[in-house]
Amino acid sequence: GWSPVRTYGTDAQGTYKALALAAGMYRVGVSDPVQQYGPSFYAGALTVGGATTIAVAGIDVTGIDVVLSPAGAVTGVYSDIRLPEFSYAYVSALVREAGAWQSAAQRLILATGTYSLTGLAPGTYRICAFDYWQVPFSHPSVCYVDIISSPDYAQAVTVTGNVTTSGIDLNAGAEGDGATIGGL
Repeated sequence: GWSPVRTYGTDAQGTYKALALAAGMYRVGVSDPVQQYGPSFYAGALTVGGATTIAVAGIDVTGIDVVLSPAGAVTGVYSDIRLPEFSYAYVSALVREAGAWQSAAQRLILATGTYSLTGLAPGTYRICAFDYWQVPFSHPSVCYVDIISSPDYAQAVTVTGNVTTSGIDLNAGAEGDGATIGGL
């Protein structure tokens, strides 16, 4: 995985410069700490997993520009009839980049009640919940609209800047697309 090496602020015009980087492979992401704008990664990705890798080998690299767009949000209610009242879950906004589902935002919530994924860059996401105790987070317990098996089959949720998309409710343990196996 990718982990932060350095964090920088920009000047008033948005210019940045990462100084004294050792030779290696890097990815650049930009975020607004107050979440008025959604995060973005070079070149136009919504997640670090989908970002373009930049090779640094002793000479300056320029033109690594990233554009931020006004952020949107997704809200809803998460419920899980399988768990005790005071359990936890992760609700994630997933986007398919680099051939895999990547988490663009994630919140730990009480397994009964409302959730809010704020500061999302405009784009199309799948909203899924993962059991808190399930490591790694490979299979969701439920995706919108009550899809159990995979974000591949979930309904897409479009996020628009300066808009909160509400009513994206997740009902874990409810009847959805869960299949059965039977026999004699």
